[in-house]
Amino acid sequence: MYSKELEELIEGALADGVITDKERSVLHKKAESEGVDPDELDMVLDGRLAKKKSQIPIPPKPVESTKMGNVMKCPNCGEPYQPGAYKCPTCGHVFQNIEANRSSVRLAAGIQRMMDRAKGKELTEKEVAQICSYIKNFPIPTTKDDILEFMLLCRAKAGPSDDISAAFYTKIDETVAKAKIIFPDDPQVQAAVKEVTKFRWYDLGILWLLIGSLILIGIVLILGKFVG
Repeated sequence: MYSKELEELIEGALADGVITDKERSVLHKKAESEGVDPDELDMVLDGRLAKKKSQIPIPPKPVESTKMGNVMKCPNCGEPYQPGAYKCPTCGHVFQNIEANRSSVRLAAGIQRMMDRAKGKELTEKEVAQICSYIKNFPIPTTKDDILEFMLLCRAKAGPSDDISAAFYTKIDETVAKAKIIFPDDPQVQAAVKEVTKFRWYDLGILWLLIGSLILIGIVLILGKFVG
């Protein structure tokens, strides 16, 4: 519908089912640079977000606590914020020293549980498909420390071409797109992005495929001259 770059930014913003004000602002700027009406983009974003939320099971409503000790407040302005937020909704302060959600630990543990069901045997196609689906649908973290750890875990797990590695590469692309929007000027995040995207096994596979294709074409041309 839009350019590849804008679509990638949109997918990155929608990956965790939430579009922050900063993400929407970045998308507006990109859209305007491509001649896309921001109001039209908002309608598309809201539609896609509603569709994504409709596919996510609604968790049971937690019991509200009246304990003051459970109230989380911004260290910059003192206003309360929701647990899991990466910045203060009031002053925009980015939380970098809060404890990470350890999404990477939960992802790795979930995959290990699914693999343990095979009891040491080779995974069936169904089991591989379930693991791939689990990876692709796993929510992307929003705090800086969690995103950094999450990207590095996915990169470490993604090896030579197979379905599970492909799922990890897809999740890396989504996380990178999200990180670029949330932390566009953070040198540590940008360094991590460069690290996880600088080399991929399937890139090497594509390279060998291209080389093989060129060799085959060359052989055909040579044989054609002899036949002619």
